[in-house]
Amino acid sequence: MLKAQVALHDLPVEQAGSPQTFKVYGDDQLLWISAPPIQRKTDLHNIHISVENVDTLELRVHCASSKINTWTVWVNPRVLK
Repeated sequence: MLKAQVALHDLPVEQAGSPQTFKVYGDDQLLWISAPPIQRKTDLHNIHISVENVDTLELRVHCASSKINTWTVWVNPRVLK
């Protein structure tokens, strides 16, 4: 089980330059995607997904366009039995 939260860094700016899409891949297969994408620092997504039988886990962020004020954060990602 993968548990985590995703968000923008708590900067003085209220909004990122463009929406940020967080993705979790297991063995090159998309397991989870943040929907809707995160753009404001008040946006937060909780992740709670099975990663059973996954050998390689990847946490990625896709920036749609402008990278201004796009400080993304994976909060306490952990794999549990």
